[in-house]
Amino acid sequence: MIRVTHVSSAPFTGGAARAGLRLHEGLLLKDDVQSTWLDGSGAGDGLAVVKLPSALPKLSLPKRIRRKLWQTPFEKLPSPTDTPFSDPRGWGTIKMFQHSIPDVWNLHWVSWLMNWETVLPWMAEQAPIVWTLHDLNPLRGLWHYEPTASEQTEPWQSMELQSVQQKRRAVAAIPKDRITFVGPSQWMAGEVARSQVTEGFNAECIPYGINTEVFCPTNRQILRDICEVADGALVVGFLADSVSDPRKGMSQLAQAISLLDKSLSIHIVTVGRGGIELSSDCAHTYLGPLRSDRLLRSFYSGCDLFVCPSLQDNLPCTVMESLACGTPVLSFDVGGLPDMIREGVSGTVVSPVGDPNAMADAMSKLLANPNCLQELRHTSRQLAKEEYSLSTQANRYRAMYANLGKAN
Repeated sequence: MIRVTHVSSAPFTGGAARAGLRLHEGLLLKDDVQSTWLDGSGAGDGLAVVKLPSALPKLSLPKRIRRKLWQTPFEKLPSPTDTPFSDPRGWGTIKMFQHSIPDVWNLHWVSWLMNWETVLPWMAEQAPIVWTLHDLNPLRGLWHYEPTASEQTEPWQSMELQSVQQKRRAVAAIPKDRITFVGPSQWMAGEVARSQVTEGFNAECIPYGINTEVFCPTNRQILRDICEVADGALVVGFLADSVSDPRKGMSQLAQAISLLDKSLSIHIVTVGRGGIELSSDCAHTYLGPLRSDRLLRSFYSGCDLFVCPSLQDNLPCTVMESLACGTPVLSFDVGGLPDMIREGVSGTVVSPVGDPNAMADAMSKLLANPNCLQELRHTSRQLAKEEYSLSTQANRYRAMYANLGKAN
């Protein structure tokens, strides 16, 4: 029996927690794996989730002084920023994790929880660590993605450098065989070798998994009826946790839609927090956030094409969900998106990244060919079943855990 403890502080509304929990779900089906999820967000429930205390722990006077010295520069920096960032000196303490030492730790999105100075080295002493990378933060200093040009000011760059140096000091004392980084995409796995923080550490690529029995093709008419889609119109879908997040590319999609030939009859359906205005001559339904997997299944199934115009991304759950429901995807050629979106199989990737004209051209070609879209529905579903099932992901992690156990 392999005992695995997952650690996460990601909000359950976002992609990181959902992707990690799906791995946990797949491992729970293994007879020889005992999987536990420690949730630092305070919102977890079900699936053997154990909530960590959310209150800040009591700190000794020297640690309180160091924390205050660290926090003061943050308080002086311009805020807010569009690009998320986090402090490497998280609120987590060793005491929070001492009650049950596993055979393997599996870290996920642990920002503001993981204290790189104290908790990370201690964890590595107790058991080998697998760190599933949901964004760039473990490989950088402050930032979770590449900051915008306006955010790369001298104060922010100085804090970024301090954070990188702090993380480098923390991992310098940890043997290289005690942490294995896992990139869900080829792009993310490659970033490990390019990082100043993780230089010399091993990286593997294991894609996310998805329950293809839950995310599967269903009645396409449900969405069309809810959104009152006109007969003969093609449905184009977009989903993001925050629709207005600039990194998700809704602005570029809106520009691309405005460039489409007016003879194309399309209906745009958007899902997520924070709506956005589209061209007044374009049929558009904003559904707001959808938290139920079954509602999401009806959304994806009802779309003729799902568009993921992200300007930066890893291996977005939305694309995997869409493919599992048999809906092809159009995206920019960025991050891990080309891993899933393959020409003639599951959709089209577009370059240059962020170019509305290139996206409009590719969208027009796909929407003007209903026969092609129908063929892609079948091959998209097959791709998801063959490469991104929960069992495939769980088996690969299970084998990695076992190898780490033999080496220690």
